[in-house]
Amino acid sequence: LDTSLRREHFLAQVRREAGPSLAVHDGESLNYPPSRLIQKFSYFQQHPAEAEQYGRTSAHPANQEAIANRAYGGRNGNVQDGDGWKYRGRGLIQITGRTQYGKFSDWHRRNSQGWPDEANLDFLENFQLVGQIKYAVRSAAVYWIDNQMYQIADQGASSGVVDNITYMVASHLQGDIALSEEGGCGLISGLDRRTCLPAPMDFAAKVLI
Repeated sequence: LDTSLRREHFLAQVRREAGPSLAVHDGESLNYPPSRLIQKFSYFQQHPAEAEQYGRTSAHPANQEAIANRAYGGRNGNVQDGDGWKYRGRGLIQITGRTQYGKFSDWHRRNSQGWPDEANLDFLENFQLVGQIKYAVRSAAVYWIDNQMYQIADQGASSGVVDNITYMVASHLQGDIALSEEGGCGLISGLDRRTCLPAPMDFAAKVLI
């Protein structure tokens, strides 16, 4: 994040992930109806009856914990019961899964000269902290640097470069790509990348250019 172009790309992705208010929450909302669960998550594509069981309907609210544990269970390093809910998306670039939370903990410890009183924080144990603003910002920066997104950002400010960064952020954090609430990319398998990406690509590009 040491050039203006890199910072602009980073902030464009933050804007796309967190929304225009840059709101920070204690975990992503999974308050979806069955149709959205099937659209967003490959697990519910394969188990549509569970989408009806756990999704929001006129008869019952969404069981967001059950949704998270099914949508994210067995992926992104989530190996224990309840990991999907614990390590659902948090931060300005929503890190997701036990693996990403562990990487953030390791980085935070290695760089604790900047915050010596917080050197021993373990975000695997204290996962809710990533929903606080300073850790939300740090986790986003760590994700950007650790995945070398800056190397793509250095290629310029074209829509194609924004496209590539958007794809990398979405696929690295959560795996599959599908339609999001904004009409762009979210999570699902089997969709063509180019069909999916233009809406969020444009969303980020409007911030950048």
